[in-house]
Amino acid sequence: MIDDAALAFGANALTGRATPAAGDWRERLAGLAPDVRARLGRQAEMLTAIGRGLAPYPYEERRAVLSHMTPALVASGIPAGEIGAFDPTDANLRAATASAAALGRLISAGAGAGAGAGPAPPAEPPP
Repeated sequence: MIDDAALAFGANALTGRATPAAGDWRERLAGLAPDVRARLGRQAEMLTAIGRGLAPYPYEERRAVLSHMTPALVASGIPAGEIGAFDPTDANLRAATASAAALGRLISAGAGAGAGAGPAPPAEPPP
């Protein structure tokens, strides 16, 4: 299971956690162990792909599709209760996808890995 510091980065509609201020991203990432940053990067990629993949489905079908993906999400460290509590509305999917994509870009850019890391990139605009 992912630790509380790492879960703070999952701040989006899926987890219901408050999003850290933009200036806090670099400092928070710098405080995480490299393996935790890597795991967060993998989670961000997975959540981005799942959010984009769920979007074309009618709302009524999304929970069933998400349920099918739950084992992979749990294996990556996302608590099953948070997955089950997620309401896959268009707005929630956009928010979750944008948050995960922004985190993934930040980690990919090397933020938090030491000096020179920049501020968090802006979230993707809604489609």
